[in-house]
Amino acid sequence: MLYAIEICSRFIMKIGSTRFSKMLMSVLAGSIGTIILTVFLTGMSFQATIGNLLPVLIGFNAALSGYMVLEKTRKAFKYKRLAATCTGALMVSVTVYLLNILFIRGAGFYLIDLGEFITLFGVGVVTSLLGGMLAIKYFKLAADAA
Repeated sequence: MLYAIEICSRFIMKIGSTRFSKMLMSVLAGSIGTIILTVFLTGMSFQATIGNLLPVLIGFNAALSGYMVLEKTRKAFKYKRLAATCTGALMVSVTVYLLNILFIRGAGFYLIDLGEFITLFGVGVVTSLLGGMLAIKYFKLAADAA
């Protein structure tokens, strides 16, 4: 039994050490942060104000995800800005999907429609790029950035 646990823990650590799993963890951290803040603010305010606050929440968490992916991987990606941008795009897509599932089951309506998704996608991509550029500058990876 102990041998099976050791094999499983080695397998999980091996998977967790790849650059794409670190990217996935950054996406999940940003998505879960946005969902927690949205659910918290939904309980404190009207439903109509959540739509106005969502670009701010997604923008902040996308910038955080773009920064975090480059902080964790440092020199693993050749195209660092592209990795940060893709992280933000994935984070927005996962967040919108999960928020719509939560709100259709809990409140009976979709929180985000296609027009809002396009706006949030643009906000997420731009702010994750800015977060990635901040990480490149902070960690002095500019010489390696392509």
